Amino acid sequence: MENKQEKILPPNETRYNDLTGVISANLNEDFNEFAATLAGYNPERFQAVAVKVYIANSPIVTIYAYDRGRESNGDNLPVHKYKFEIPFDELFTRFKEINFTLTKGDVDIERMEVINK
Repeated sequence: MENKQEKILPPNETRYNDLTGVISANLNEDFNEFAATLAGYNPERFQAVAVKVYIANSPIVTIYAYDRGRESNGDNLPVHKYKFEIPFDELFTRFKEINFTLTKGDVDIERMEVINK
C-alpha cells in the first residue's frame, strides 16, 4: 500500500557550490529499528524522526530521536542527537534502495524534455 500522506521535507541545507538535490530511500527494516540499532538507544523510549548523512572520507551519521517520555514545550520537539562515524558497508547494506537527483540549480529539471528516447 502506497503512503499518500503529504511529507514534510526539511530545508535544503548545503554549503557546496557544485550540486544540490533531493534524495529518497527505502530501508530493509523499520526506520526506528534502523536508528536504534545504529545509535544504540532504546526504541521503546525514543522514536527516530530524522537521519543526516555526511560523507567525506567515511560516513558520519547523525540521528535525531524524539524522547517519548518528555513533554513538548510549545512548538519545539525535544530530541536527542546521536552522531557517529560508520563504515560504508555497514551503513549502505541497511538500505533497500536509494534514489537521488543532483543539479547545478540553474535549470528547472521539471521542464526538461528527453529527446533521445
